[in-house]
Amino acid sequence: MFSILFMLISINAYSQTTATDEHFPDDWLGTYKGKMYIIKQGKGIIDSADVKLELLATNISSQWVYRMTYNNSRYREIIKDYLLVKPDSVVTGSYLLDEKDGIIIQQTLLGNTFYSSFTVAGDYINSIMRKTGNVIEFEVFSARKKESLSTKNRAKEGQIVFEVKSYPPFTTQRVRLIKEN
Repeated sequence: MFSILFMLISINAYSQTTATDEHFPDDWLGTYKGKMYIIKQGKGIIDSADVKLELLATNISSQWVYRMTYNNSRYREIIKDYLLVKPDSVVTGSYLLDEKDGIIIQQTLLGNTFYSSFTVAGDYINSIMRKTGNVIEFEVFSARKKESLSTKNRAKEGQIVFEVKSYPPFTTQRVRLIKEN
């Protein structure tokens, strides 16, 4: 059952990738603005910030400026000035987010959505950045590795036993960004 579900998801992702990846970077480039909300489990919205996302061309055809500027009353202005890089790879949809300090995060473009998943400081971090028309929906959510739930399926004789570890998200940052130019 698990294998069939995974295979169906993979086929669906592949068909979306081949159909729409050719729209990056052209349809994505520009400046986007919106309000980010930070939501914590059991507390609701705990903070917000004005956000500007700049996706801009560089003089290198396989690299783009990826700059997020956050501004709120508590932290003032925070600028995350990165590069989005298309590596010399045969894998369509593979990108790298270069934080310019030695940290590089793998990104995958499936259809009209960038996905990433990584760990830092004992937490799993997942991000989703989906473009529809002139809007980018961006969300980052976190789960603590140490708070996992480990379960196994009830396999009948001869069936494969799967162990599944789940990690409940405890916080999310979510923003709807609208293209300005």
